[in-house]
Amino acid sequence: TSDSYEERSISTRFDRPETVLDQCPPSLEPVGKYGIRVFTPHPAVFRVPLVRRAFEAAEWRAMDSPLADWAGFVVLVLRKRRI
Repeated sequence: TSDSYEERSISTRFDRPETVLDQCPPSLEPVGKYGIRVFTPHPAVFRVPLVRRAFEAAEWRAMDSPLADWAGFVVLVLRKRRI
């Protein structure tokens, strides 16, 4: 968010990736899934140089692994099926 928005004004949903996929139209197919903040407990860990490097490496390795399901945020990549 920015200074022009209040957090409570933004609608947020917390759905499992499987739930989102079940709600997608059949014209879309999943082609990828990425986890964001799999290991990071708090953004402040990135302020400490050595700790930052360790968390960055862990996050990059985990983002497209099975651990992505446990991430704080999951990005689903969907592609429109060819007709």
